[in-house]
Amino acid sequence: ENALEPVSNGSYALPAGDFNGDGYILVDDFNLYRQHSSSINTYLGSDANMDRAITVADFNLFQNNSGRIGHSWIRYEN
Repeated sequence: ENALEPVSNGSYALPAGDFNGDGYILVDDFNLYRQHSSSINTYLGSDANMDRAITVADFNLFQNNSGRIGHSWIRYEN
């Protein structure tokens, strides 16, 4: 339950920034953001706010959650 963030209408969502989907919000996610930065008119994993543009707004969402570790069942081990 600590992995969820409240959003509108009593709904919950995972925190933004886990761009590679491994359950951690770390430098690997930042690297993916950097690789996709300035992409427009497309939905990519690093489009944190889902506005079809990867900009500093997506980085700000990542930065607020950087260092968070998700629940063990959403993480995978390499």
